[in-house]
Amino acid sequence: MTAGKTFTSNGETVTLDVFPVAAAGKHPAVLILHGSFGLMPQYKADIVSFADGLLAKGIASTMPYYLQSTKTEPGPGVLRLIAANSPTWRQTCSDALSLMAGDARFDASRIGILGFSLGGHLALSLAMDPPVGINPNCVVDFFGPTRTLEPHWAKMPPLLVFHGTADPLVSPSESDYLVGELESVGKKKGRDYFYEPSKGETHGFKGAELTKSRDATIEFFKRRL
Repeated sequence: MTAGKTFTSNGETVTLDVFPVAAAGKHPAVLILHGSFGLMPQYKADIVSFADGLLAKGIASTMPYYLQSTKTEPGPGVLRLIAANSPTWRQTCSDALSLMAGDARFDASRIGILGFSLGGHLALSLAMDPPVGINPNCVVDFFGPTRTLEPHWAKMPPLLVFHGTADPLVSPSESDYLVGELESVGKKKGRDYFYEPSKGETHGFKGAELTKSRDATIEFFKRRL
């Protein structure tokens, strides 16, 4: 990992962790977006495990600390700030995606997006309406809020969704709503999107469910990038 790289967004300095493939040449890459708890030590290891798993398959990734663009401290109340801050966070994530696409180490024609919770919301938004000249190949959403997304459902690239049926923070009805909207524009399960609710899981997966979802995520990106 190359830590400590920074860029400017909304007039603020934003940290960007980069996980480049060691081999020379251009490689597929995934933009990874953390949730409302940011990359606090108790959550970072699980998120970084996805970057490490992708790297083992020859897929690079970057992780922007996008909450820095609004000077927002990570924590449980951040989801309540979506209405006010989402446009700025989205722009910061878009800026990070543009940086990634312009990096000589990454193949701009093979780009994916992965988001957790608030990051899932932003990942879905970016996947449907990316920066000019960038066309994400696929997106993975872990329990992201969806009802306030702009309804560009027909533009959604291939999508993998995870959500626990016992999630107390982001209701699984958010993913049900997403699926319903995708179906309304002709998207088909098993072809355009993939979703099986994780029975009994809460907000954030651990243990066997984390391993299972991470393996499925890495395979999803491997097949499409």
